[in-house]
Amino acid sequence: MIRKVNFRLNKTKRENGKESASCANLVCRQTNRNVLIIGSSGSGKGQAYVFPNMLNHVNETIIVTDPKGEIYEATHQLKRDQGYKVFQIDFVKFSEEVGYNPLDYVKDDEDARAVANTIASNAVDDGKRDFWSESAIAYFAAIILYIKIEHGQAATMTHVVQFTAKAGKDEEFLDNLLEEMPTDHPAYDMFTLANMSAGNTRTGIMSTLGQQIGIFAMRKIAKFTAKSTFNFRDMQKEKTILYVKVRMKSNPFKQLTATFFEQMIDTFYDVADENHSRLPIDTICLFDEFANIGKIGGYTNTLATCRGLGMSLHTVIQDLGQLEDKRMYGPDLARSIVNNHDATLFLRTKDTKTAQYFSDLAGETTIEHKQKSTSIGEKNASKSVSVQHVKRPLITKGELLNVSPAICYLFVSGCNPLKLEKSYQFKIYGEFLFGKDRKPNYERSSREKFLKFLGISFENRVEKLPEADTAVNPEEPGLEDADYDEALEAEMLALEAQMEEVPEEEEMIFAEEDEFEDGEGISAEELSMLLGNIELEDQTPAEPHEETAATSEPADDGFNDEDVQAAFRELEEALNGIGDDNPDAEALMEVIQELTDETAADQEDTAKGEQKKVLDDSDDLPM
Repeated sequence: MIRKVNFRLNKTKRENGKESASCANLVCRQTNRNVLIIGSSGSGKGQAYVFPNMLNHVNETIIVTDPKGEIYEATHQLKRDQGYKVFQIDFVKFSEEVGYNPLDYVKDDEDARAVANTIASNAVDDGKRDFWSESAIAYFAAIILYIKIEHGQAATMTHVVQFTAKAGKDEEFLDNLLEEMPTDHPAYDMFTLANMSAGNTRTGIMSTLGQQIGIFAMRKIAKFTAKSTFNFRDMQKEKTILYVKVRMKSNPFKQLTATFFEQMIDTFYDVADENHSRLPIDTICLFDEFANIGKIGGYTNTLATCRGLGMSLHTVIQDLGQLEDKRMYGPDLARSIVNNHDATLFLRTKDTKTAQYFSDLAGETTIEHKQKSTSIGEKNASKSVSVQHVKRPLITKGELLNVSPAICYLFVSGCNPLKLEKSYQFKIYGEFLFGKDRKPNYERSSREKFLKFLGISFENRVEKLPEADTAVNPEEPGLEDADYDEALEAEMLALEAQMEEVPEEEEMIFAEEDEFEDGEGISAEELSMLLGNIELEDQTPAEPHEETAATSEPADDGFNDEDVQAAFRELEEALNGIGDDNPDAEALMEVIQELTDETAADQEDTAKGEQKKVLDDSDDLPM
């Protein structure tokens, strides 16, 4: 099946016998649309991959992890204007306006076991599963199911914590509960199997369980998990974007974040099962800093089967070691995860093992090796040249470790590896998302032009919602799909034509992923082309935090109204002098050339006069 890899390429060359390209749409034969992105810090994972994909996808439901919060700040209003329903959930500050209750998605003993297993797996630092942890999981699953049945929709993890605390303090608590519990209670058999130990063994098991669920005893987590402010099923009723903020450096709440994503994926599978094994809306998951999410149960199987549902997973990691870590997936599952991505984008790595893996994956090539030899005898001397064809890695480990910040490699199943030029979002869209001050630019500068381009009244469009209401947004009027598709196609065609004209020496790169130097980007005229040839006005945005706006004088470009009127009079007189009511093109060009020569001569005289004045004035300066 032919699928389009969402990475923009432009020019195609031959290097070392392999295809090389930069900035256009790559079409390769794929069995799935999963993409693995390998990139160390500052390699452009966000600016060269996540941001362009955020803008390019306009019809799918999108879930994106947002470690810095900058993706939400830069794109949430744009996605609203594209007709998306916008949600944001914060696993860093745990805002009370937004909540997620894991027990809302527990329907039976299978769901209870899955939640217990995911929370327990992400609670241990060494990744080990021993008797104590396995026994604690059995108790945990039974408690979750019991709490869900007894409390119904009001069930929370706080109830689980309270129940566990009682069972840990009172050895007879569980025995008395089982005696009173009907044998047909859904949790009865689970409790019976879990409660086979006694004395110190049971105490040790309950202590292990207390460690596994310890984060849910924290006050902010208890409030955050008290209720869910949105439902995963709603994300398949209309196109939705969900921004998930997760800690960058280390995530102490992996039990919660891993459970969140696992339940989201499971819910999408349930929806697909109810809809002829296909999601109503195609879905894209952009998992930036994937290792910080935690270990998602069944992720390997999800990668292998999600294609049929209309879902694609984009897994962003720094190196293969993050997957092979025993606290995550381990070497065997890590290998399966890598293999279930039909496309792998290699941006950069500092890990030698990762570099060696992709060097081996690229395979070998054949090069000519010339060897010269000279032999000298008593009477004469001779020279000879031997040519040998020797093998060498197509891409060496050293080349991958020292890859240029502007270059990346794309590995697609069934295709030769491609050496590409990174397409940073600012090279494609200029200051559309970020201004020269590196702050989000869409709402303060680009939005009005974009809405005009789409044919939407700026005054009638829903403005940015208050911060307290950004979590659960009211329904907004969507764009007409047919109209938008035509507009998008026209925009992309104009953009590709424009990019073909950009010389290589003018291309820019980020020094770091999250900071970049001011550059030319694309000009106002090019941005006008991107936004549909909308007339651009010179605007000077006010400095942030200034109470009064500074006034600015109009730029002196050397012309005034009198100059313009005089030029028109000269042109009119010249045309009258032709003496022909219908002058041909050659005659018109002669008139224009004469006026141009006269103007150039006047400007040269003026420049010489100004230069002489400067030299005269400099003579008066003190030495």
